[in-house]
Amino acid sequence: MEDKRHPRLKEIPFEVPENIDPDAFLFLGDPEGKTRTLMGRWWTAASGVVMGGGSVLLGNTMRQRPWYAGSHKLALFSIAGGFLGECLHQYRESYTAERDLQMFHYICLHPEDFPKQKRVLYRDYLTYWFPIR
Repeated sequence: MEDKRHPRLKEIPFEVPENIDPDAFLFLGDPEGKTRTLMGRWWTAASGVVMGGGSVLLGNTMRQRPWYAGSHKLALFSIAGGFLGECLHQYRESYTAERDLQMFHYICLHPEDFPKQKRVLYRDYLTYWFPIR
């Protein structure tokens, strides 16, 4: 029987209770793109390109050379910075996915420690405002 909660749910090596919120499965990946943004995906690679190229430009400025001097170094350091930024992004993604899987496993093993929270509404805490004019 196919599980409709998440396409990759069958890859989890333990039994998952039925009453778990489907948004708790985001550590498996985000097939619907709920948490993906363009800036969030390419931020570390773009930062690496800027820092790699910026370091060459700063070095040229400090040596009082034209900004285009050593353009081969500019290209090399920009590419290397982008590659290191992408590697950092991949590492961070795998680290957080592993951490989330461990926390999710603990929650599945001890559901009594995580009862369903009552939904809090603003109307329960805010009083009606009567303007005095």
